[in-house]
Amino acid sequence: RVEQREAFFRIMRSEKFISYVILFFILLVAAANTIASLYLLMLEKKKDLNVMASMGFTRNDARKIFVFESLLLALSGGGAGILLGMTLTWLQQNFGLLTLNQNAAFIYQSYPVELRIGDVLLVLATVLILGLITSLYPAKKAAEQIV
Repeated sequence: RVEQREAFFRIMRSEKFISYVILFFILLVAAANTIASLYLLMLEKKKDLNVMASMGFTRNDARKIFVFESLLLALSGGGAGILLGMTLTWLQQNFGLLTLNQNAAFIYQSYPVELRIGDVLLVLATVLILGLITSLYPAKKAAEQIV
């Protein structure tokens, strides 16, 4: 069956890859927003960082706080997105929210979807890596604020 409809299956694989690339670019925009938010938070907490430094707070501690904050933002947003995606996939599988043309002779009445754990883990890893990368600049700047 795969050999008979090779072009169709190749298109389906490329559709999945293109969807991932689009998601990645959306995450890059969100990452820029996270960098800006963390940088503004660092500027707002500049006095607090210096007060904490006088009590023994080190530059490394400041870096850790901003990296943790970034990862917390990435995990909460990514987790909510993954949960929403899994819910929509389950709804499509069980209730067929997106239907196909009823006049055509399709085997399926609704758009077929399948939840694959590998895809979920790939998206989660992408979110975490981008979250870690977005934390580097604000964490570096926060460490520089400590005198």
